[in-house]
Amino acid sequence: MGKSVHWVLFSFELLGILMLNSVTLAVIANYVTHCEMVLFYIRGLALRLHEKSTELKAAMKDILFIKQNVGLLNGPVARMTALISVIFAELTIIGVCILVLNKNDSIKVWVYRSCFPLVWLFILIGPLYQAARVNSVSMRMKKIALEMRVFGYKNSSQLELDSFILFVSQARMKAKLFHIPILPQYLIAILVLGAFILLILFQTSVIGPVNYWF
Repeated sequence: MGKSVHWVLFSFELLGILMLNSVTLAVIANYVTHCEMVLFYIRGLALRLHEKSTELKAAMKDILFIKQNVGLLNGPVARMTALISVIFAELTIIGVCILVLNKNDSIKVWVYRSCFPLVWLFILIGPLYQAARVNSVSMRMKKIALEMRVFGYKNSSQLELDSFILFVSQARMKAKLFHIPILPQYLIAILVLGAFILLILFQTSVIGPVNYWF
């Protein structure tokens, strides 16, 4: 009787974990796919502007459409993704700590504890990387508008080009997580700072084995 109850409870727990992970992966996949769609729109508009195959009014309508999609991206989906990213970051840190403090010499244990943080880190990087790509490409629109102002665009007047630059500057097309625009330089700075902190912790033997270098 005791074993039957044990397996029933284990089955419920396994089913709950499976459903939870399925929901979190669905939210991450939704955010990543939405970012890819916004990237497709921005790149298409940038290509048409480079080829001078679209009118300024049509380009402004496209920018307004992209801005609306970015607004939807920064809505509830972004908030849910941000909360899930906190969970993934926590699991990644826990996995790294368990790996560092591991004293079991079994190869299977080392492989499992090495894969555990990598899986969560890979899923964590997905939405951050996509948001950084969206912001990197959207920042090019301002450069394109400046180039159009300098070199001209079809039969557009300087006043129309100035209006286009102002319109592009006011159109906020930045993907946000935690209400913060995710820029590539921010991610690089966080990675460098995290690696530097880990190096200091290892050197001072706060984590890991005793350091004999000093």
